[in-house]
Amino acid sequence: MLDCAPEKTLLSQLFELLGGNFAANGCGLDGCKNRPCFIGEMMDELTRAFVRYLSSRTLADFTAYYDDPAPVKIKISVVPGTSGSKKRRKI
Repeated sequence: MLDCAPEKTLLSQLFELLGGNFAANGCGLDGCKNRPCFIGEMMDELTRAFVRYLSSRTLADFTAYYDDPAPVKIKISVVPGTSGSKKRRKI
């Protein structure tokens, strides 16, 4: 349970409470050996944008999405497998 004012509680605070601080740490791949790389720069930019977004929204903004009493309906269709000559792998 949270004891907070939803309209004053930033989503960034909740995310950090549950998962720790957001950090722009590059790509983390061994091949880059902590040098700047395109993927790392892109990931850092996305992390900073995500933190800015979470810092601009409150818990009240988030819960407003769920105030609509209309039920959510999801349609699932199953495509049967074919009996072709290729073998299928189980995953």
